[in-house]
Order: sequence, then structure tokens, then C-alpha cells
Amino acid sequence: MNALRTAAISLVLVSSVAYPQTTDIPNPSRAEVYEIFGNRLSQGSRADDLLLLAIAMDAQSQSPTSTLPIGIPYIIRAGGPGYWATLYVQGDHTVDVLVNSALLLLYMEEGAAQSELVRRQGALSMLMSASDKGYWPADVYIAQAMIKEGLNGSLLMRPAQLEQLQRAHAGLVTCAQVDFAPCQIDLAIWMLTQDVPTDQSAVGLLRRGIDIAARDKRYLHSPRVLKDLSQAINVLLMPDIELTQNERELYVDFQNHVEGILKSGVRSIVAR
Repeated sequence: MNALRTAAISLVLVSSVAYPQTTDIPNPSRAEVYEIFGNRLSQGSRADDLLLLAIAMDAQSQSPTSTLPIGIPYIIRAGGPGYWATLYVQGDHTVDVLVNSALLLLYMEEGAAQSELVRRQGALSMLMSASDKGYWPADVYIAQAMIKEGLNGSLLMRPAQLEQLQRAHAGLVTCAQVDFAPCQIDLAIWMLTQDVPTDQSAVGLLRRGIDIAARDKRYLHSPRVLKDLSQAINVLLMPDIELTQNERELYVDFQNHVEGILKSGVRSIVAR
């Protein structure tokens, strides 16, 4: 049984109810979100959290997919979980159906006892299809998932592991090109650990990722990104990295700001 067929069966199991579709701009209450997703939205992996952030940022951009009804609010209000699951099972594999169906598998509380591995494999297959259709937030999730799989196992990599790491690298390049800061940071650190530790192109990419996050306050609403930023600044402040004294002081100030937000207990927001 292939992953997409397994995913379809999974969706039937976790999403049995359909609701009337609405054209209103979704603005579900916390109670509505909790009713369907429980605590799973706050218990996601790094890949899960970055996927939600990327979806929200794409929706607020000028990209060709920014107007698609994608994300948690649309799952809740634009038809309900059963609506999206039914579309997928009936063969509708457009980008919005693929991504919303993947989110259902990753986050929906009902049926959570079902194999987590099966759900994640199904979600990954759907997001790979969405990536093939040009939806860059899917590459964010794919990259993280493939890095985890590619680095899992023995030191002697199998061909499948190398293929996974190649797909991870391609995903990072795609989302870094649209200036998604976490991907720029991940790609830069990858370059620094694989090549010369002071490679200037990698250092430049790392600085760009940090600088974008510093200017765009949306990143500072994500505890996951805040932790990544603090670690990235630690890398940038290593003695071998060439920075002026003024630049070092600015990055130290930003790191203190980031760590202050983390200590204050910033809460992640459920965005589109």
C-alpha cells in the first residue's frame, strides 16, 4: 500500500464530519481550535512549527499561492475537517487540499492513537506533492523531515539516506530563496559544518537570516525560531568569524533581546 493511499485511509479515520462551507474570512476562536486539534498544535516538532509559520507568511505575501484557503483557520471554518478529507479522498489533489489534509494528519486530535508514523508518512507524501506544484512552505517541512531521516542511522550512509539529504538541501535552498529566515539559517549552518567553518558565503547567508528575523517581528512570535536565532547568533559570534566590533555588539544586543523574549514566556500564535 503506497503512502498516499495510506494517507487517504488515515484521513477517513480522523475526519468523519463535514460542515457547510463559508466564504467569510476565517477567524476561529481558541475554543474551536481546541475542539478539533486539542493540545497537538502546541506539541509539534520543529518541522511542524516551521510549517505553520511558513504557511502564515506565504498567506501574507504576494506569492501566487497567497490567496489559497490554506491553514488551520480554513480547516475549521471553510468546510470543516471532513470537507477537506472528503475532497482529498475523492481525488482532488490541488495545493490547498493537499496541504490542509497534511495538517489534519499532523495535528488533528481525533484518531491520535493511530500510528504517528503512518500519519507523518502520509503528511510528508502530501506535502511533497504540494512542493512539486510550487508551494514553497511545503519545502520547509520536507527539508526538516529529510534531514532527520537522512542523519538517522549508521555513520555509513545508505543511498536512500544520501537521497534524503539531497532532497533536504534542495528544500532548504527553495525556502531560503524566498527569504524565509529559518531556512537561511539552517542552510548557512549546514554549509559551515560541511565546508570551511569561515566560508564567507555561508556567513553572509547566516547574517541575512538573522537580520531578516530581526526586522520582521513575526518571527519573534515563534518560540522555536527564537531558540534557533539564539543558537545562530552564537555561531556568528565565534572568534573565527570576521565581524567589526560594532557588528558584534549589535548581534549581542539582539541575542539579549531574543533571550529576554524567551524568558518572558512568549506564546506561539496559531496563524492562517
